[in-house]
Amino acid sequence: MTNSLVSAIDGVITYLAKLVDTPKINYRELVILSTWVQTAFEVYILRRQLPCYERPLPPPALKQHVSKETFTKAQSYSKDKTRFALLKLIFDQFLGWGLIKLGAYAGLWNFTGGLLSKIGISPNRVTTHSLAWMTVLTLISSFPGLPWSYYQTFVLEQKHGFNKSTVKLWIADTIKTYALAAVIGLPVLAGFLRIIDWAGKSFVPWLMVFLIGIQLTLQIVYPTFIQPLFNKLEPLPQGELRTKVEELAGQLGFPLKHLYVIDGSKRSSHSNAYFYGLPWSKHIVIYDTLIKDSTVDEVVAVLAHELGHWYYAHPTKLLLVTQLHLLLTLTIFSIFINNKSLYASFGFDPSLAVAKPQPIYEFAVQLDKKSDLSSALIKLHITNLSSPHNDWLYSMYHHSHPTLPERLNAMDNYKGEKRLKLKDKGTKTETEGAEGKKDL
Repeated sequence: MTNSLVSAIDGVITYLAKLVDTPKINYRELVILSTWVQTAFEVYILRRQLPCYERPLPPPALKQHVSKETFTKAQSYSKDKTRFALLKLIFDQFLGWGLIKLGAYAGLWNFTGGLLSKIGISPNRVTTHSLAWMTVLTLISSFPGLPWSYYQTFVLEQKHGFNKSTVKLWIADTIKTYALAAVIGLPVLAGFLRIIDWAGKSFVPWLMVFLIGIQLTLQIVYPTFIQPLFNKLEPLPQGELRTKVEELAGQLGFPLKHLYVIDGSKRSSHSNAYFYGLPWSKHIVIYDTLIKDSTVDEVVAVLAHELGHWYYAHPTKLLLVTQLHLLLTLTIFSIFINNKSLYASFGFDPSLAVAKPQPIYEFAVQLDKKSDLSSALIKLHITNLSSPHNDWLYSMYHHSHPTLPERLNAMDNYKGEKRLKLKDKGTKTETEGAEGKKDL
């Protein structure tokens, strides 16, 4: 049964591969058209959003919480950010379009092959040649973005009072980022190519296992080796905040192993908090700026929201969706990997194709933290100068969470019908917490 299914799938992929390998399809122009369509759509929704920053007053739910001065600053900051995003989007599109029209991809393949030959390495060593090609292509396509990054940090963020970085630190961060991309990205790419070479037409399931392994490995490697290169993480000191966070984690059954405070103020005055780790070992990280600008209960309320993602298995669900997307991508890749017409369309030798060279209601509200969460979210919006006005299409496309007015309205309308299973403080038994019944 299994072998028959695999054979059937393989037959469909083989049929589709032959069907789309035709000179009648100009793949280069098709790719260019699709990127322009996507860019045009994103430009459209950004332009829809801009008028929102011209509104003179905050939403009714925020009128009592946001001063006129702060609201005006938030509108100005959001407008500048959106205009920057709009210009950067158009620039990136023209850059990508130029690279394709100039034949940069095929040209760099021949160029790196020539370089390898000069140092005594055969261009037919596909993995080595591919790594050299990817390195040069990444550098050439990334360098034009450096002025934009500099402007965003030292002009845009500086203008609105958020930047705490220095030019020296920015340069160091940039170098570290490129170095990490090489140290991690190139071996992963090498493994990717080796698996294709080894597995042949059956590479999809093997690549799935390989890439899932990489994702899990990074969950361990990132906090231990990568994060410390950019920020200093220290254990959250003993005190009221640590006690309340540990109590919250214990009652939810959250497998908290470490609780850190990170020096986010080293680069910016923006605030944040997050958790990461393997299913049985989680770490919570709180920005020092959040601790500075919020009360203890407000910080706990923000973390209650974050732990709500864990409680409802959002990361696991997202991981599963990501794997399905990855499977679809690799399957489509298997259809086009030997497509001569595709290679020829982008200026490559055609022989290379066959020969080697989320819910509106808030989790923290269910934990009886409505007032603290409301004030914390409002403070975060004020501190980060986030505009409370959003076009519906812009929000749907860009936001992973409801807008602040939507959150506040949902919390006001929450009647306590949802009940959460919590672990009792004094025992390991589970109790049910309802609004007004459980004090965390």
